Amino acid sequence: MINALPKRAGLVLTLLATFAQAGPLPSYDISLLEVGTVIEWQTDRGLQSMTYLGPDDGLLKIHLSFPTTRGHTLEIDGWQTQSGQTKRAVAGNQTMVMSPHDCSNSVGHCEYFIIYGILDNVKIEYFGTYFDDGILMETRSASDPEFTGFAKKLCSIYDQFGISIVTYAIGSDGNSTWERRINSDYEPDIESMMLRVEARCTEDIAMS
Repeated sequence: MINALPKRAGLVLTLLATFAQAGPLPSYDISLLEVGTVIEWQTDRGLQSMTYLGPDDGLLKIHLSFPTTRGHTLEIDGWQTQSGQTKRAVAGNQTMVMSPHDCSNSVGHCEYFIIYGILDNVKIEYFGTYFDDGILMETRSASDPEFTGFAKKLCSIYDQFGISIVTYAIGSDGNSTWERRINSDYEPDIESMMLRVEARCTEDIAMS
């Protein structure tokens, strides 16, 4: 992937990330997508896709085909708000509920609670910062150390629907993951976008 940046390129990208200023978040609206729209990403784990299924039970439903680190594909149904916050996700016979909803695609401090299996009301502390270079940086921490497997730091560039074009993430285990949109009009700029989100997400490490 992009972890082996040339030293000079890495320094330039880190400086660009450091000097970008925080600004207001654009308005996202997933409901503007046509029902049946399929969006695909190449990820470090394989191909990933999302299908927009439209209004359902007062929310907006999506279906994700999500590759796992074990080489399997996880099929997930999710129910979101108009601006992209998830309230419920179902994979097989497992359900995760976010109350009142998660804080994705937002700026500032936010808290929400997760109910998942034997974990009841795990509090997630969230903070989002949107920079004028188009990157949204999101950090999360969980009140219960048993709740793992989530992205504690996430840097993304989103389209007008609130769907990621590129994302670089650092998980609760310290490992990094990435995804980049394929088969889209963003293709000519994907590589530079990917470099920028990686630089943003790793700048604390690079500057230390």
